[in-house]
Amino acid sequence: MSWKWSSGGRNGDGINRKYCPVCDPLIFSGAIMTGPLKKNLQDHEALFRDIDNSDGMPAVAFVIPPNSESGHPASSTVSRYEQFVHRLIGKVQGNRALWEKTAVLVTVDESGGY
Repeated sequence: MSWKWSSGGRNGDGINRKYCPVCDPLIFSGAIMTGPLKKNLQDHEALFRDIDNSDGMPAVAFVIPPNSESGHPASSTVSRYEQFVHRLIGKVQGNRALWEKTAVLVTVDESGGY
């Protein structure tokens, strides 16, 4: 089954300050990081291009927001997370063919917080 993992703050092979390494468990997998599956780890720009062109979408897409939009109290707010989710779903809805065959599951990991 095809899949991609889109992380906020990932720039090609590099990362920037919006990247959250503890939110990206696949970087700890030698099978992924040292083989051809590493290309499945992408940034949001690649995800949004895939959404625009349905042919590029995998069967499963995991999406991790950038730190500044994660909803975690140390780096974001709940409203920024909600805006991110709203923008992402709106983008998928904008591609009618993709929206007709898409399920969106939203999870929240904020059990500790402040």
